[in-house]
Amino acid sequence: INAPFTGAFDVEVLFIAKKMGVRIAEVPIVWYHVKTDRVNPLKDSVLMALDVIKIRLNAISGRYS
Repeated sequence: INAPFTGAFDVEVLFIAKKMGVRIAEVPIVWYHVKTDRVNPLKDSVLMALDVIKIRLNAISGRYS
């Protein structure tokens, strides 16, 4: 795949896998919350939304063919 990297790597991988017909399973995990200041909810939400738009534009332009 020769497409620009996005910060939404997991979203992009799942999108490509679904496009290729790969079976995807949800697997439960144990989650432990660790307080951190590394995530800015407002800024990072906007960046994630922009990355998802980039993934859709990449798909429309045929970059995942």
